[in-house]
Amino acid sequence: MSGTSDPKARHRLVPRRSLRTQLIMPIVAPALALTGLWGYTAAGLAGEQIQLQDDAERTATTGGRTLNVVTALQQERRLTALWQTSRSAAARGALDQARTKTD
Repeated sequence: MSGTSDPKARHRLVPRRSLRTQLIMPIVAPALALTGLWGYTAAGLAGEQIQLQDDAERTATTGGRTLNVVTALQQERRLTALWQTSRSAAARGALDQARTKTD
């Protein structure tokens, strides 16, 4: 039959790989894939670390000011309650000083 090839002869047309290639390829291919995966993960972790440092710096700078304002407001609130219960001039003076400080 013309146009058909002998299946036994077909294997002779494909170049044979050496034993070294057959032993190394199962090691090299996964190693390359794992190296790429490691690089991708490391880049993601580095970006996340930079973001966390920026957030920590922002919290440190704004957190101190916020704490000062909240403390002043709590002091003013405490002095307001004290003045409302006693209605003394000394309590009113302390309240006015606290309001000035808060403002």
